[in-house]
Amino acid sequence: VEFRDFFIADELNSLAYSIWTISYFACAYGWNWTSLDTNCEMTGSWAAPLLASLPPWWRLLQCIRRYRDSNETVHLVNGAKYLSSISASMVTGIRRFYPGPTMDILWIVVSTVSSCYTSTWDLKMDWGLFQSNSRNFLLRDEIVFHRWSYYTAASSNVVLRFGWVLNTIGLTLDGRLIGFIVALLEAYRRIQWNFFRLENEHINNCGQFR
Repeated sequence: VEFRDFFIADELNSLAYSIWTISYFACAYGWNWTSLDTNCEMTGSWAAPLLASLPPWWRLLQCIRRYRDSNETVHLVNGAKYLSSISASMVTGIRRFYPGPTMDILWIVVSTVSSCYTSTWDLKMDWGLFQSNSRNFLLRDEIVFHRWSYYTAASSNVVLRFGWVLNTIGLTLDGRLIGFIVALLEAYRRIQWNFFRLENEHINNCGQFR
């Protein structure tokens, strides 16, 4: 499994909203785009959460393969990150079928664990920040951009990893609109992530003369 393989798979992980709606469009097409609110209610389909969990499953399998090839435990730790994403996606789907206080609490707990796990991995492993004794506070010795851009990006990345919180604060907006807004925020977060992920990969390759 090469860098390009898991980089593309990571991009797909940010398309959960788009993948989630595939089943809706398939249903709409089947009903000739009529009576969609009745015939194609997204909360009534198991296909949506199952499809949305495919990208993290692919990344989990890639992590297992990399562990088998290298025997480095870090790949299993990374795989657990995607397992937390799968759990969050599935609990979100189950909550739509069986709403209630218990499912709400479970959803918040699982989503919080997943967001904390993924945001920590983003900064420490994917971006290579928090290097001990770095001459750039909380960053790493080798940086390409201005220091303030790392602090800004790191802060916004953590906040945007918790974009799902918008569904819990009682906004007087249609749920579909909130979902679309969360998807846009995730698209921005991923674009931002790409810059620092590629930068860190380039620095590591140069440092190891690859």
